Amino acid sequence: MQGARPLTQSQVNFRQFNSKRHVVHVAAASRIEIVPYTPIQKTDNYDLRLIQPHTVVSTPYQRRDEGFLLLGGYLSGNNAKGLRCVETQPVVMTFRPDGSKMMQIYVVPRESELSTGDEPLPAPTEQGVELDAAGGELIAATRFEGNATKEVCESMKDTLLKCLKKDGLNVAEAEAAGQFRLAQYGPLHSLSTRINEIWITVTV
Repeated sequence: MQGARPLTQSQVNFRQFNSKRHVVHVAAASRIEIVPYTPIQKTDNYDLRLIQPHTVVSTPYQRRDEGFLLLGGYLSGNNAKGLRCVETQPVVMTFRPDGSKMMQIYVVPRESELSTGDEPLPAPTEQGVELDAAGGELIAATRFEGNATKEVCESMKDTLLKCLKKDGLNVAEAEAAGQFRLAQYGPLHSLSTRINEIWITVTV
């Protein structure tokens, strides 16, 4: 499939950090917080992961750079308390059949910014930006690198759906209707090759 190449283990290396969080080493091996999940199964075509419940900041968007700006602003302190958060990945974009799109980023406050361990996250101050609950679901993820154009993403999604059907796995109603998610790892503003994944929710 032109524009999408499987990744090698040297390009992205996932390892368990503790029972609830994982880290990923990208480019210069900088440590960042990754959406928490439990690996369930790995096949030649996809990974099955149980995504743990977590909090995200989200916004509808048309252009990716506009979504990045809004959500990155929240993580950098543009919120009701000026709370700064650590860098997290991936950025997850939901594409719906009606053409609407939603972007979300995992929220992990810097420990130095918190006065108590159970302090609630501050409200967003930008219109259209919200805090949401995410996770608590089983997903199938398939990776590729290069430009995540609409055509490439659609092709990867269709291939993943065929693999899941062949393996006897059912997908959620929204995904059966055409919805899918694109998860991107790597610096938001960089010319370097970005690591991409297509996520499909699987039902059991």
